[in-house]
Amino acid sequence: MRKANIRNPRYPHTIKIVRVLVGKADENDPFADDDAKVGDDTEIVIYEGEGRSYTDTTTEGGKNVDENKRKVSIPVRYDEWDAGRCPLDGDMIYATVGNNAEVGMVKDCEPDNNRTVVYWDFTRV
Repeated sequence: MRKANIRNPRYPHTIKIVRVLVGKADENDPFADDDAKVGDDTEIVIYEGEGRSYTDTTTEGGKNVDENKRKVSIPVRYDEWDAGRCPLDGDMIYATVGNNAEVGMVKDCEPDNNRTVVYWDFTRV
């Protein structure tokens, strides 16, 4: 029998979650934040580090585009997130799985034991 070293880390993927704060279209933009600058979008990195991305076994094919329901497990307890820094619906998520980069949009997150589970949509183009 051939011996083999099996390396199976709990969190083998690289995860990055970014929140984009959209700047004002003009000075009188009623929908922008008061402190937003005109035409200047700001990216805030919510999380960058290890994680585990996996499929939630659901694929939808509406409008002729396949979209996977995905989850990512992040080794951060829910009570360890700084105020206003927990992943929210609309944040962008980047998952590097081996040599593949997956980009999607966060839909929800919830606590689970000693980790945070983030639900997101991955559109296959």
